[in-house]
Amino acid sequence: MATEQRYLITVGGHDYVLSKHEQGLSQVLVLTVDGEEMARAKSSDKRVTLGDDDRPDLGHLTIRLTTLGSVRRATLTRGDLDVDLDPEPGSKAARLEAKAREHPRLYAARHVVGAVAGLLVPLLGLGLLVKLLLGWLTDRLPDVNLPSIDLPSLPLPDWDLPDWELPGWVTAAVAVAKYVVPVAIAIGIAAHEVRRRRQQDQLKEQLREGAVAAEPSGRRTGGPNTE
Repeated sequence: MATEQRYLITVGGHDYVLSKHEQGLSQVLVLTVDGEEMARAKSSDKRVTLGDDDRPDLGHLTIRLTTLGSVRRATLTRGDLDVDLDPEPGSKAARLEAKAREHPRLYAARHVVGAVAGLLVPLLGLGLLVKLLLGWLTDRLPDVNLPSIDLPSLPLPDWDLPDWELPGWVTAAVAVAKYVVPVAIAIGIAAHEVRRRRQQDQLKEQLREGAVAAEPSGRRTGGPNTE
């Protein structure tokens, strides 16, 4: 995992640069605009916002971090514009970004693979591990003769409860849902990622060509800023 990362973009004639490095268990995030520091934060959160209240015209930056502290996405919000910063050319993040653009669907499919793996590991790997562990303990635990204790007999009420159970189709639907729902959610996330990346590429091309202003009247974005 890279300990330092830099992301950058030019919007409205201003050069935005995000720098990230580790300090202990936290991440130090520094936003500079035109070479001058605009905001700084030290945090272990997965979502951090940087901005200067005295310069609202320059907007603010929303950084999303992975569990390991790498920058997953850095989005500049300026006026009604939402645009992602690009990883520094030549960096590992830039190489991964290039591969994602070459094979967007294959790259986004990692969400689906992760969801399927998350279902199979508990079903196969964990079950086998528990079986082996129980067998190992059974062979090694000593036999213990517990004393025989006569407990008093307590009278219990005789309740005649109704015999009721869920319909078969409900039971089957519940059993299937716990496997289908995570995969369906992962497919939705993957499709959204492909669409968002395409929209962001189009937006950045329009910015380079001057076809889109830095503060358009209608919000322009690469998709909703969801986790």
